[in-house]
Amino acid sequence: MNRFSSFVLGALSLGTLTAAVACGDDGGSGGSGETTSTTGTASPTTATSPTTTASTGSNQGGGGGTNQGGGGGTPSCDNLPMEEIEPVLATSLFNGTEDLTFDGKGNIVGKDGNEIIAVDADDNVTPIGNLPSQTFGFRYGITGDIFAARPGLGTVVRITPDGMVNDFAMGLAQPNGVYPDLDGNVWVTASGSGDVIKFDDAGMETPITMGIAVNGIVLDPTRDLLFFTDYSQGKIMRVDPEGATMPVEVADIQGANLDGLVMDECGNIYAVDNGQNRLFRVALDAAGDMVGMPVLLASFPANVANAQFGSGPGWDPNTLYVAGNPGEVYSVPVGVAGAPVATPP
Repeated sequence: MNRFSSFVLGALSLGTLTAAVACGDDGGSGGSGETTSTTGTASPTTATSPTTTASTGSNQGGGGGTNQGGGGGTPSCDNLPMEEIEPVLATSLFNGTEDLTFDGKGNIVGKDGNEIIAVDADDNVTPIGNLPSQTFGFRYGITGDIFAARPGLGTVVRITPDGMVNDFAMGLAQPNGVYPDLDGNVWVTASGSGDVIKFDDAGMETPITMGIAVNGIVLDPTRDLLFFTDYSQGKIMRVDPEGATMPVEVADIQGANLDGLVMDECGNIYAVDNGQNRLFRVALDAAGDMVGMPVLLASFPANVANAQFGSGPGWDPNTLYVAGNPGEVYSVPVGVAGAPVATPP
């Protein structure tokens, strides 16, 4: 059974289900919030989970290829957590890191002030380079370069493994979310203009959509859909990655300011609520529509903005590592590995 067919089986067995800026850029106190879909309301902790399965893979979830992090063999999608999980502080060595990235070799990489550092699971620190100014999106690409959004300067820079910083895209209105895909493209949200833009490896841009308070972004090559968050409205949106369609609302979490997005190998999407410091999981069907209701997985004692699945020695691939400003990183075991993401060779 493929990973989407079980969405249909789950829907049939359960009856008709209710359909349901990295960076905001400031922290908020944790709290409860009512979670809604476009057609109804329900408590996120009492939502009904669909029965899901996923196809097997050889240490890869959701597809093959090289330079991929995420995936953990045969995923178990049937019994994912439905109750809130207590987050655990994983490291506090970062300072001012709103996003984070794994090198797949045992390090989580982010910023400490103006310095880019790699931190292993024992809190050993390796300097990589310097990157002055505020930084939002911060992710590895398939070549081993890091792509970082600098909203105050309107640029996305490309940082080589030896720490050299080069402009990759310029003239952007508050670039925010950054998602390098497995084909060498980089997807960027510009919160100041509401633009979602695709850049190829040479930096040539293709506009995808505009006019929304965009923030987090993730590409789903299996469904051939691009997901992003509307920060101010607390919504997850989807759009054709070629820009051929208008954005469609996937989920509406009332009272939230949705920031970063990440996907697991079962096809679920996770959203970080930067306003209330929470983490939600949203189940999706094969068309990218929400199944059931968003599930509140964790509430954090400090600001959070983005999340990534563990990758490399010392980091659990079935755990989300969630970070924000000023830089604490929390671990939340979610029972499944992440979908493949770009990882250094």
